[in-house]
Amino acid sequence: MNRPHNILFSQKSLSQHLHNSPKAINGKIEGEARDYLLNVSETDYINHLINHFSITSLTLDIQKTEVSEQLEGYEKVSDFGEVFDVKRSYLKFAIPFTGEKELFEFQPNETSLSPPRAEIGKNEIYITIIDSGDPIKIRQELDNKVNHIEQYLSSQRRAISEWNQNIRSIAEAAFKARKEKLLKDSNVLNSLGFPLRKTGESSSYTIPVKKAISINRPSAPNTPYIPHPKLEESNYQEVLAALRHMAIVMEQSPSAFDRIDEEALRMHFLVQLNGSFKGEATGETFNYDGKTDILLRKDGKNVFIAECKFWGGPKVFTDTIDQLLNYLTWRDSKAAIIIFVRNTSIATVVNKIPELIKAHPSFQSEKPAPPSAMAGECRFLMKSSRDPSLSLDITIQIYDVPTNASQAGRKI
Repeated sequence: MNRPHNILFSQKSLSQHLHNSPKAINGKIEGEARDYLLNVSETDYINHLINHFSITSLTLDIQKTEVSEQLEGYEKVSDFGEVFDVKRSYLKFAIPFTGEKELFEFQPNETSLSPPRAEIGKNEIYITIIDSGDPIKIRQELDNKVNHIEQYLSSQRRAISEWNQNIRSIAEAAFKARKEKLLKDSNVLNSLGFPLRKTGESSSYTIPVKKAISINRPSAPNTPYIPHPKLEESNYQEVLAALRHMAIVMEQSPSAFDRIDEEALRMHFLVQLNGSFKGEATGETFNYDGKTDILLRKDGKNVFIAECKFWGGPKVFTDTIDQLLNYLTWRDSKAAIIIFVRNTSIATVVNKIPELIKAHPSFQSEKPAPPSAMAGECRFLMKSSRDPSLSLDITIQIYDVPTNASQAGRKI
């Protein structure tokens, strides 16, 4: 038997591979069909790219090391210019690993003059050592070889971890750039903005700037892309700020709200919104129609909805989410759920709501709340119940409604 001399970490450059990976992401996006890219859910597609291009580092499970074989064979030994075949006894150690096997071929940034050597199996590496008959010496030699491999793996992990953390921002930028170009090429970009004009201000228009478990490439309609109206983020934040202002109103005038019912509370919010904003796209303003509490429409489609509910427990809240997901059918629609809390600990409600959202089957991801957000405010992306390729951006606002004048103020 001849001892194996498989040199590890010497076939390819990991740094070069990572350097080229953003180009690979961009190439994959560029290769997608126009209508697919315009119709697909951005969140689902970005998650698919992250799953596809993320790298699972190698980890040796040293605690499960076993002697897989005891072998005998011959080893060539040179002595004063003469080469002899010397019979040797060997111990072959098997060490399980997890991660992407191909990484044993990639050279990390930090290397040595003599790379590690080992055989690579399907999910094990094999290190063969001469059986000297001395257990201490055998164990020391094995430890040295394993430590040498671990040094290379540690260097790989640092580079891979940095790459995995950056995939989302790289993928999002590439996706948005490609989608923006397609929209411009189709001469439909100007129809996508949905600016809101504050009462008394002049009209304006802003162009939007637009492996263990596999995440499959998301499906999308094959029909030609039709542009959708969209509430811009800055306008969305203005609407939310107007809603937040009602918390101040309730704190300053608690006696006016201590016996008010849900419908009357809704109307206070409508007055606040109608006094501040005008829906420029349709000429309509926020309306209460008996089903949807507060809405903004364009071309007969709802692009902003706010549902107002007194806190009635987890089931009522979950039903409200389902109701909202049925109302909104246009891409990137934005919404709010306004929760009125009375005779219940508001801190309990604030802690419970994120759990209920994340447990919902339509939950996609949590989004960071802006600095102006009120205490307990949270924001999520949810899939439309009618079309999974459509996303709904929901902000949850929670208001403590006083039961009498002595209970004024929020309790968070």
